[in-house]
Amino acid sequence: MMLCVDTRGQTSHIQPRCSHPEFCASATAALEAVRFMPARRDGRIIPRHKIVYPLELCIDGMPELIHDLTSLRECVDPGIS
Repeated sequence: MMLCVDTRGQTSHIQPRCSHPEFCASATAALEAVRFMPARRDGRIIPRHKIVYPLELCIDGMPELIHDLTSLRECVDPGIS
């Protein structure tokens, strides 16, 4: 997942990259609900961009490990940000 975090800790510009397209909507919804501690530089709160955030979803037990991350694909559903 790639995303931005604004000065209030809210996520935006979420770009899911999932091993299976079925996970894109739930992964995006999960990160839309998360609030982060905003970053600081020289004592000032600043936004952060292009954050890579690993998120693992699985169905019925332990997920298979993905050793080759090049197999991950961007979600192509235009309804998902």
